[in-house]
Amino acid sequence: MNHRSLPFRLGAWYALLISVTFICVGAGAFYGLRHYLRMNLRDSLRRRSEQVEQILQTVPQAPSPAPSPIKSKPGLRRSSTTALCESRAPGWAGVYVARADRPRV
Repeated sequence: MNHRSLPFRLGAWYALLISVTFICVGAGAFYGLRHYLRMNLRDSLRRRSEQVEQILQTVPQAPSPAPSPIKSKPGLRRSSTTALCESRAPGWAGVYVARADRPRV
């Protein structure tokens, strides 16, 4: 094939133009999506931290220094080395606490 022919040069220019266009669109989509996801994550974490702060500020204080007992959820197994259970603290509506005891040696 003759590299100086008009069809070859036009094909090379069009291939170069399409390649540059795809690279620019891909880079723009990558950086735009990256920025969007990071801003969404920051906003979500900020809102969650505010919610946790509100929950912690509105937790009723127990009049006695004795902690309230945590009741284990039925149907959970205990391992021989570590006791893992999902628990519900009394007085906390729908809040689950995960408890892990230290390994027994």
